Amino acid sequence: MTEQEIVRALITVGAVILGFLLGQFSDWQKTKKASSSKERSIKKLISLEIKLNISRVKNYWDKVLDSHETWETDDGGFMYTQLAEAAVKNPLPLLTSNAWKSNLGEIVAVYNETELEKLWDFQNKLERLYSLHSFFADAVNERRETRRFHDATHGSGAGMFISSFSFVGSVNNHAPEFKAIVDELLNFNSNS
Repeated sequence: MTEQEIVRALITVGAVILGFLLGQFSDWQKTKKASSSKERSIKKLISLEIKLNISRVKNYWDKVLDSHETWETDDGGFMYTQLAEAAVKNPLPLLTSNAWKSNLGEIVAVYNETELEKLWDFQNKLERLYSLHSFFADAVNERRETRRFHDATHGSGAGMFISSFSFVGSVNNHAPEFKAIVDELLNFNSNS
């Protein structure tokens, strides 16, 4: 083999190797771009869902707060019993977690640990809000049924008093948490 043939063979092999490497690099870039695009899409969907939920909670909360002129007692406390009643009179809106649930397997790769903890906390607060709202609805219905029973049977005033006292006690134990959760949801910022 002549020197020229060796150079041509080396150039040919070098061109093939370079072509292969460029092809691999191009495939890697396409994969990385597709992955990055998917991550942005997941983040955008979850962000939009959070904004929608916050907007719905805000509209709900505004209705609850507008149902009374003031929420302060004469001694500066908060009227938690009335809050529970107003919360039940206003139906809790549909709060979604579809984007969160449908991407649950992939969000670990999309968000860092701090962001994941914030998102997890947000979702848990939504679930707790529903749970407390349901508790208030049950308590209000139970008090209503107790009143009907006492009215129908001409029951003692003591029974009504005990029932009302029980209602106030159970509601006052949970209404501050309900209010705190709403406040936290309305002030949620996934970026902080």
